[in-house]
Amino acid sequence: MNSFWMMTAFEYKKLMKRKITWITLLVLVAVAMFSACTPIIGDYFVNGVRVDSNYNMLRTDIAYARELSGRKIDDALLKEAGEAYAKVPDVSLYVDTEEYQTYARPYSEIFNWVRQARKTTGIETVKDLQNVNEERLYKERAETMQSLWEESGYSPKEIRWLMAQEDKVEKPIVFAYNEGCDITASLMYTLGIMQALLIAICVPGIFSEEHVRKTSPLLLTSAFGKRKLYLAKLFTGVTFSLGTDLLLCAAVILPTLLIYGGDGFFSQIQTLNPLYPWNLTAGQAVLILIGITLASSLLYCGAVCVLGEKCKSSIPAIAVALGFILAGMLFNIPDTYPLASQIWDCIPINMAAVWGAFSDNLIPLFGRYFTQWQIAPAVYIALFFLLAVLGAKIYTKTNRN
Repeated sequence: MNSFWMMTAFEYKKLMKRKITWITLLVLVAVAMFSACTPIIGDYFVNGVRVDSNYNMLRTDIAYARELSGRKIDDALLKEAGEAYAKVPDVSLYVDTEEYQTYARPYSEIFNWVRQARKTTGIETVKDLQNVNEERLYKERAETMQSLWEESGYSPKEIRWLMAQEDKVEKPIVFAYNEGCDITASLMYTLGIMQALLIAICVPGIFSEEHVRKTSPLLLTSAFGKRKLYLAKLFTGVTFSLGTDLLLCAAVILPTLLIYGGDGFFSQIQTLNPLYPWNLTAGQAVLILIGITLASSLLYCGAVCVLGEKCKSSIPAIAVALGFILAGMLFNIPDTYPLASQIWDCIPINMAAVWGAFSDNLIPLFGRYFTQWQIAPAVYIALFFLLAVLGAKIYTKTNRN
């Protein structure tokens, strides 16, 4: 066993001595931290006129949201918000009016939530808010969700299953200030892209470097055996991939907590998106997304290790990773091709996004329905083990020649 840890330490020494490892890691950590800080940078303008700094605007909105946090979105709160918005002049740029800043802005989070729940947009909603009561709001929310499922081509059985999940959600929904969870969940898509790049750039060299430096024949003289050496290399790749993923998560989460706070961890996921039917908390959503990125790290690691050994170069792994990243950002398979669309939605890049992980798409299995966030990580882990076995066969064959 000591020989395994000695070989692992040697592989880590080689990995961490490469300049590209440190450059990539430091750049991506800096980008992750900067991404969390962008909302407070710069100034807020209305009609080309500076109104305030984004930081001060954010602090004001946070204070207003915290005042409302913990209150149910029921008749009492809707009446308050409606009366406040009724005082706003019916003009196109209503946010620039004194009435909005004085009366309505403290309820802006409620206004935005109601608008999303009813799938409405535009200035007319400012006045319409005063006519919305609790019964109408939740009825229209349910109708909107069902309409979206029907438009997506879901079967009546799938819709019934989704409605059963929706029935488990406590109502009236309790409003909560949870901007920290919201920002973290939103940034997971960016983190997923950075994670794929980092692993593709750094990990394949664990296997390909020996071929590039023409030192692979020396492996035949190893007293520890090719199997143990392969396991040490794979273990190095896995632990580096998982460790750097957690480091990137920390680079996103820590500044987010400092700026927005950790409020609302146990709030309903519907405060992030009113049209989610899942009986989850905002904190659980964040933890699920982190779990998905960790499972994705395993899949990426297995894939690039196989490519690095098979192609004897890191370049194919980087090219494949860039191809998937660009394809995920630029292309989308329409719902008219349901199977292909769902498979595409389940690739790691898309699953790292909150809209991908908590999509309403269902996966039938063993006579039951499962969500994408329940199945995809398990598939990633299973594929990693298959790739690990394939990599072992390629590694043993390659180093016999």
